Amino acid sequence: MMPVSVLSRSQYGAALLLLFTVTLAVPCLVGQEKGATQYTEEEYKAMEAVRAEDNPAQKTALVVKFFKAYPKSTLKDYVVGDFGAMMGKLQAAQRWTEITSLGRQVIPFDPDNQYLLSLMAAGYQQSKNYKQFVEFGEQAYQQTPTGNLAYYLAKAYLELGNTAKFLQWGETTAAKMPDNHEILLELAKQFSAARNDAKADKYARQCLKAVGGASKPEQMSAEDWKRYTDHAYATSYYVVGYYGHQQAKYDVAVDNLENSLKYYKRNDAAYYFLGQSYWQTRRLDMAMKSFAKSYLLNGTTSAPAKQHLDNLYRQTHNGSLTGLDRVIARAQEELK
Repeated sequence: MMPVSVLSRSQYGAALLLLFTVTLAVPCLVGQEKGATQYTEEEYKAMEAVRAEDNPAQKTALVVKFFKAYPKSTLKDYVVGDFGAMMGKLQAAQRWTEITSLGRQVIPFDPDNQYLLSLMAAGYQQSKNYKQFVEFGEQAYQQTPTGNLAYYLAKAYLELGNTAKFLQWGETTAAKMPDNHEILLELAKQFSAARNDAKADKYARQCLKAVGGASKPEQMSAEDWKRYTDHAYATSYYVVGYYGHQQAKYDVAVDNLENSLKYYKRNDAAYYFLGQSYWQTRRLDMAMKSFAKSYLLNGTTSAPAKQHLDNLYRQTHNGSLTGLDRVIARAQEELK
């Protein structure tokens, strides 16, 4: 509900890195004579052909050919290990498109391979193919349920516009990374938009605490960091204040809505509910000034704010609106 320009997801996301901390152990044959009864000479030659090939595309083709010919081979681990080592080199070179293209061909033969799943997820995430990323990211999370991966899944679903899945992974992130103010802020906003005010209030309060204890990321400018934190404070205080008003906790509403307006003073809804809360606590002059500001900002609360302003002014001025223009003028001056 906040009409505030927010720091782009890509700007703040750049402050965090995707880390799939998996390691690959490449198995080694311990002796042909030991395995002679476990695989045929043709299988062994096919495996050796895979290991001897340096070209990624050709190696991948040989791996696929191997598994089609020998789906139950005891040499599977060696073939997959060699393929994984090649994929690791592509990762080090940041050749993400090759990783996803080649990995797609091999993963059906080893669908539970944690290392390959993680590489595929990393490749799609780095190339911003969010639809494919969530497919492999969720599979990777089942085997390695880290907060970092939950965070990137939440971000991907946000980019895809899938609110339900964002909330699922956002709450998972918040549980594992309680100081991740970026996700906490987005949870507060999304739950507020969905009119789940209790959860919006919960995450807004957590966001306030997390932002208060956070430091500026090195790669973010001081100006961008201030813009982001101002938005986080303005939004979170507004959400808490709005929920306080809805719960008839008017002192809570006043305190938080006033704090919100310190960081963004052109939120018509904040002034409207602040006016309502002042009116409920019999601070009528403050209520009228708040309603006047809400009216002047010409947002969605402008019309009801003007109606409340007129009614309150008549009640306190013997039914007359004479002099109301001065109240509006003072409010206009304070909005500058």
